[in-house]
Amino acid sequence: MNILTLTVIGLAGLMLTGFGCAAYVNIPPQSGDMASHDPNHKTVLEVETLAIKAVADKWRLNQPFTVKMLDDTEPGLRSEMMPRINEKYATVDQIEGVLMIEVKQLYIRGSSAQVDLVRSISGPVQGQSPQPTTAEMTGGAQAGADPEQDFTRPTIVTVDLRWEAFAGWTIKRIRLWNAPVEQALLSSAEQSR
Repeated sequence: MNILTLTVIGLAGLMLTGFGCAAYVNIPPQSGDMASHDPNHKTVLEVETLAIKAVADKWRLNQPFTVKMLDDTEPGLRSEMMPRINEKYATVDQIEGVLMIEVKQLYIRGSSAQVDLVRSISGPVQGQSPQPTTAEMTGGAQAGADPEQDFTRPTIVTVDLRWEAFAGWTIKRIRLWNAPVEQALLSSAEQSR
């Protein structure tokens, strides 16, 4: 390698670390990995928030919805992220019968990231009065309908992101899995290795 190539590689490495990028993240941890597992890291929060916002925007959510961020995310940070997701409708409060977007897995590999979310309807919450039915909330979508519009069953949504110079993290692709949640999570985790 010549000196110019080494300089460019060194500067690229400094830029990634200088901007606070978490170069290798597995949440939840994978056996034997050497990755970071901190859900409160700035880059993890940014990737997670963008993925949730992408799902909310894709399905044009114009009513309250619950957001369940990664386990162990500090409560103050959870509340701080809600306006970035959807200033008017996103909440950390669980409300019976409304759509819930739950982050299950997050992987970052340098300039690529993958976030697996479960899109479902919140279950009963102790002490709350009944909420609108699923059919009312989703405009009449029924079980067995097109997975894009069927909010009655839990569905995995995978959001792929890419970090780009001068743009930061951007959405590359949103995939909806037509498989049981646990099977889709296992398949997605295998793909991230």
